[in-house]
Amino acid sequence: MESKDLNKELRDTLYPVLGECGFTKITSRGSWKYNDNCIWIMDYEPVGKRFSEGSGWPSMSLFINCAIYFTFIPELNTEDVIKQSSDGQLTPRYNQSHLQETLLCNYNQNEYTNTLEIPADRGRNDIWWIEEDGSNLNHVINSLAEVISVDGMEWLREFSSEQHVLEALEAKRRMSYYDVHHAMHIARRLNLKDKAKKYERLFEKENMKNASLFDR
Repeated sequence: MESKDLNKELRDTLYPVLGECGFTKITSRGSWKYNDNCIWIMDYEPVGKRFSEGSGWPSMSLFINCAIYFTFIPELNTEDVIKQSSDGQLTPRYNQSHLQETLLCNYNQNEYTNTLEIPADRGRNDIWWIEEDGSNLNHVINSLAEVISVDGMEWLREFSSEQHVLEALEAKRRMSYYDVHHAMHIARRLNLKDKAKKYERLFEKENMKNASLFDR
């Protein structure tokens, strides 16, 4: 099976489902939905040759990730430029987003994965196994469509709520530098002045800590 066969199946089966879910920019490796406060990202990537050689998973097997990019949160890494489409819309990559979630396969793949040597690879359910000859491709893409339209959309809707995201960040045992940055801007957005000031102080403290590391 070649990549063109995978792309055709995506176009025929997955694209219509993504369109029904509100995604307006749909490509063979990613899709975007534009909301008032954020961009939803659906990312589907083959594992590739290198991963295949190391694990035994066929190279066309797919990871499916969904993500949210909040348009009101400024970039920390200004060198990692977010691309724009020909019509001027931002098309952030999965790894440029502020929140990410990996979707899980909704059926048992043991008939395929039991052939793998490494136990950790046999137990993975965050990849959809696609046979080298494409014999199970239609089944896989139909599964993807179902998981995206149910699990993926549920996660995207839930974490598009700024209040919910702030609560999730604050529930962490330890907030990272990026978490503090995100919380600061979300608190500002929600006009939570006391919380915004709290995270501004924490963010400044983290900046000073990072600066001292580079000065050594």
